[in-house]
Amino acid sequence: MSKITVISTLLLVGLAASAGVQAANMKPCFSTPDASATSNGQGQPSSSGVIADPGPCKISSNTKGPKSAKGSNNGNGQGNGNGSGNGQGSDNGQGSNNGQGSDNGQGDSSDESKIKQGLAIAPVPLNLQGRNRALVAIGSYIVNAQGACNDCHTWPNFAANGDPYRGQPKTINATNYLAGGRPFGPFLRSRNLTPKLNETDTEQDRYAEFVKVMRTGWDPDQAHTLPPISSSLLQVMPWPVYQDMTDRDLRAIFEYLQAIPHADPYCTGANPPPVPAICLP
Repeated sequence: MSKITVISTLLLVGLAASAGVQAANMKPCFSTPDASATSNGQGQPSSSGVIADPGPCKISSNTKGPKSAKGSNNGNGQGNGNGSGNGQGSDNGQGSNNGQGSDNGQGDSSDESKIKQGLAIAPVPLNLQGRNRALVAIGSYIVNAQGACNDCHTWPNFAANGDPYRGQPKTINATNYLAGGRPFGPFLRSRNLTPKLNETDTEQDRYAEFVKVMRTGWDPDQAHTLPPISSSLLQVMPWPVYQDMTDRDLRAIFEYLQAIPHADPYCTGANPPPVPAICLP
């Protein structure tokens, strides 16, 4: 056998082996339905039928294969515009457990806990007739557990033997609850937040005034217009903080304040004040 013949034979053997390798690596891709690829946006199997043979493909161990870690079950339904393996999976910011879902700050679960707590911590009986019970309860939660309204608008803050700052079990002064009268220097005292006995303004007008006070600090009584203060704005109430509350929270506070009973300031009640000087004219 000549040298040329031997070389030709070796080349043919090499080409045959190479073709065999390519045939092994390039073959039709028949696959069984993938749970992540065939499920729709509701997590149910797709009814699209048998998956068609995509034709010859190269088998690879690439980690970016069709079984994406984030799958096609995104929060936007059956197949979104971002492809099957996008960052909008079923537990993403658009899904059912997102920032708008039922277990977030706006959801039913959070509200329900505030409703339950708000009703439990209200220190006075509530008149819920004609009122939205949930809003009243959330208002109670804001007023009594977040807004610290009792600190300024109830005087004294606590009932006898109910001062937690003295190590006593906390008991709010229900008799004068939110009736105002707490002095701030020789010129100012907190306002009465309880409903008037003989109210003549409509509830719509009262709510509009309440929102204006909370948003702008406007003083409806104009009690600060004389020296040394000379201002049309409230000077003690932290309205610059409260003005950033949502409309819903302000409505809840208003509803709660309409549901509590009328009360008189301590200084005008039947009990004499512990220190006469705290009662201003």
